[in-house]
Amino acid sequence: MPWLDDARLAEVVSSLTRSEVGKLIELNERMTERLLEGLPVAGLPNWDQGRAQRVRFIDFDDAANNDFLAISQFRVDEPGGQAKKFVAPDVVLFVNGIPLVVIECKSPYITDPMAEGITQLRRYANQRHLGLVAAENLIHAGDRGSTETHARMQS
Repeated sequence: MPWLDDARLAEVVSSLTRSEVGKLIELNERMTERLLEGLPVAGLPNWDQGRAQRVRFIDFDDAANNDFLAISQFRVDEPGGQAKKFVAPDVVLFVNGIPLVVIECKSPYITDPMAEGITQLRRYANQRHLGLVAAENLIHAGDRGSTETHARMQS
């Protein structure tokens, strides 16, 4: 893709990594749209008659074109350089380098493992300044016997 030069690439990466202000649900909607639809970037005069081009982050038509990665105990340091302040979700699933899924694994022997997992996932969601999850608006928790889904509708 000769039209995707360094400046356009930086614009695309910035659209996923920069901090934005607003209500959590609105931010989630914008990020989800970017992930599903891609992001238009200005075209080059000598390429496709200068028309804007769409950069897609995930190939939904052919999964083989994507890169999948699962990392156990993925450490994310809190901003400010304080090395002792960090989160480390049990498993983070990445698609093309984008953290899309956070999994918390809880022992079935604790009093309420599902509630504990949901509480921890909500804590991560409230720390959106960490950039851990691009678009988290649904929490799904389960064990061998049941599952629960909780929509994140608070700001």
